[in-house]
Amino acid sequence: MSAIAFQAWLDSEQDFTQGVQLYAQHPAARPALVALFARAGTGPFTSKQLVQEIERLVAAQPADSGAAPAAPAEQPAAAQPSDVAGLEAEKLHLFKEASNLHGTLRLLPTDEARYQAAVTIKTDFRRIDAIWDALHYREQHGALPPVVVSVIADDDRAGLLRRRNTLRTYVSSQRGTHEKRAEWRAELADVERRLNP
Repeated sequence: MSAIAFQAWLDSEQDFTQGVQLYAQHPAARPALVALFARAGTGPFTSKQLVQEIERLVAAQPADSGAAPAAPAEQPAAAQPSDVAGLEAEKLHLFKEASNLHGTLRLLPTDEARYQAAVTIKTDFRRIDAIWDALHYREQHGALPPVVVSVIADDDRAGLLRRRNTLRTYVSSQRGTHEKRAEWRAELADVERRLNP
């Protein structure tokens, strides 16, 4: 697939299905990602991953396609603040690790090894979800969510339920300062994640 077709797709409205078809036709396309795109469909994570993959393929084209297409792929990374760049790098690393483990599940020799790989995959995707939440919060509020330190143990379900209900009351009543409400919303998201693993 030519860099021109990829660049035209990047410059367009980026129809997910068309992008997946273009990506799948390229010889350097990663089979695991093609399968993921086909299975998961369009969504914030898959759409962003597809754009990143197509930008990677455009940047990797031979010199006859010119150096200009490489600039858009480099610009966002250079323009990202350090807190966002760190989270993006962690998210990409976790996704690669989970994808690699998923591809090897059938090849693992024992049920225990498959179980451990599945636990790692689930843990990686939970962290990826938390990173997406933090990045979304940053887009809305201009800063990453405050760090939440909870004194309630994960196995104290009753304590977590009480805290969740209290936080819901605080958030819905609009009491406290803007910063305090942001802390409560972040803690509420953390408690709900702990209640629904």
